[in-house]
Amino acid sequence: MTSVASQISIPHKYYADTNSIVDFIRLTKANAILAAGWHHIIPKRIRSLLEIPCLGLHASLLPRYRGGAPLNWALLNGDEEAGVTVFELADGVDAGPIFGQKRILVTPEDDIGSLVEKAEVAFLELLHEIIPGVISGEITPYEQEGPPSYSLQRFPEDGHIKWEMSAQKIARLVRATTRPYPGAYFHLDGIEFRLWKAAVVEYEIFGSPGQIASMKRSAYPMVVTGKGVLELQEVTMSGGNDAIEFLRKCHNQKIVGVNS
Repeated sequence: MTSVASQISIPHKYYADTNSIVDFIRLTKANAILAAGWHHIIPKRIRSLLEIPCLGLHASLLPRYRGGAPLNWALLNGDEEAGVTVFELADGVDAGPIFGQKRILVTPEDDIGSLVEKAEVAFLELLHEIIPGVISGEITPYEQEGPPSYSLQRFPEDGHIKWEMSAQKIARLVRATTRPYPGAYFHLDGIEFRLWKAAVVEYEIFGSPGQIASMKRSAYPMVVTGKGVLELQEVTMSGGNDAIEFLRKCHNQKIVGVNS
């Protein structure tokens, strides 16, 4: 980020603490803040230094999914729609009035990578549409409507696959944690596997959750879940090597144990 700022001659500074932000605003005589990917509340004593409302970007249709990882949660919950919001920062978590929103269609083919790309495009379009009006005062914010929902930050260990879940829920977990995130994972015979792409199959295979099946009708290994069967379409083992053929040879084995 600092190299980009240097290339286009934008004054920049690494965030150290609240006082350093105050000093930087006064030094540069900044009159606006646009907070993107910022995980802290910007206090009122900083916001009050600005001539223009302090704007925040949030990847949801507020007041839904205030808080962390909104796009990941949209995929995990099977939402068919996501969105982006530009709003005025306030004292609460993503609670300020709204300047504009854009809706994003979530397709069955979307994963977190493609959804982040859609959100980036929507943010740029929305900012181009509203920034001139925000600066001039022609666009004023409106209060968030309806009861809010909140989402918490996610961690790499949240990608641990529990095969007792349904195939549908595991497929959503895979979509929500795939690249550029660490991926959903499981262990077999002491080896860690990362599952990057998976699909629910339409036919039945009877077995217990975690049991691996190799069928002639599919080039991929499959795993029985608590409800339905999941086809493992892209999976790697420790070191990043492709694990499809390895797992196909594990027919009838069961992924069990503390690290399953």
